[in-house]
Amino acid sequence: MSPLYNPRSLEVAVSDRLALAGLMYLHVLSLSLWFGGLFGYVFMVWPAIMREAGDAFPRDLLAMIAIRTARWIYLAMVTALLSLAGIWMLDGRARTSLLAGYSVLLIALVANNVYGTLVAWPRIMFLPESLARHEWYWFRVRMTISLVVGLALHGVAIIAR
Repeated sequence: MSPLYNPRSLEVAVSDRLALAGLMYLHVLSLSLWFGGLFGYVFMVWPAIMREAGDAFPRDLLAMIAIRTARWIYLAMVTALLSLAGIWMLDGRARTSLLAGYSVLLIALVANNVYGTLVAWPRIMFLPESLARHEWYWFRVRMTISLVVGLALHGVAIIAR
């Protein structure tokens, strides 16, 4: 048998490539769900709610939507992080600088969402209305910035496949 041909190493290489392709698929899918949902919030749901509410601050409706969607958002975020960790393990050395920058941005987006859930959202729900409106404004600004950065990461993930 030739030292250049090792069937076992070929099997490992093929299985690693399949695993990497599967992780990339999961990663792009999770980003699509996460930022697609955020796009819907920023450009459709939140403007419609605020227009319909008029002068009233629609805490009950905002809470109902958040309760129904939070599990899906967090599922997409966790899947994005776990698939990225798998990509690092299988292919991280090949693209260290690209993956490092990408990872920092993705972790910052997750941290922004966690901050929104644990800090901003309780303020929106429980502060007096004038303060809640102020917090709501900055919550939407942060989520819009997250959307822009997230869509850029989504594009990078598709191109890097």
